[in-house]
Amino acid sequence: MTLLLALLPLAAAFALVLSGRASIARAGCVGALIALIYVAVVTDGDAFARVFAAADSGGRGLWVAWQAISIIITGLFFQRVALTASPEAFAPAEMAASEADARRRAFAAIFLLGVFVESASGFGLGAVAAVAVLQGSGLPRDRIAPLALLSLSLVPWGALAIG
Repeated sequence: MTLLLALLPLAAAFALVLSGRASIARAGCVGALIALIYVAVVTDGDAFARVFAAADSGGRGLWVAWQAISIIITGLFFQRVALTASPEAFAPAEMAASEADARRRAFAAIFLLGVFVESASGFGLGAVAAVAVLQGSGLPRDRIAPLALLSLSLVPWGALAIG
């Protein structure tokens, strides 16, 4: 029974997101609130021990989350720098001179930029960078996602890596 109660915050957050009733951030806040209520009601010990247990668990969670958040922010920063440094590489499809130019742009997005960003940051950010370039190459939207995911599989430690 205790295990089921401990899983309640996660289940509530998943249910809110899957039902479409709340955004991911709001569902996470609801899950955190339910977890705090769980600590206040179910945890053994006096009030000080409960507050200490909640603060300790929260600090550990923030430490783990910060590591992922900092890597994601760094990857988005790399993407923003790439967009700023060479805006002509990310020009709309109307500016593409030919089909060969669009193919070169797609090749650079998938095999150069996407792989670089994924190897530098990880967490699937290579796909984010590749999508930004592929949208400007004139490809249909249903083909952009598989091509962007291809850049993730080329990094041994990437989001879709085999290693």
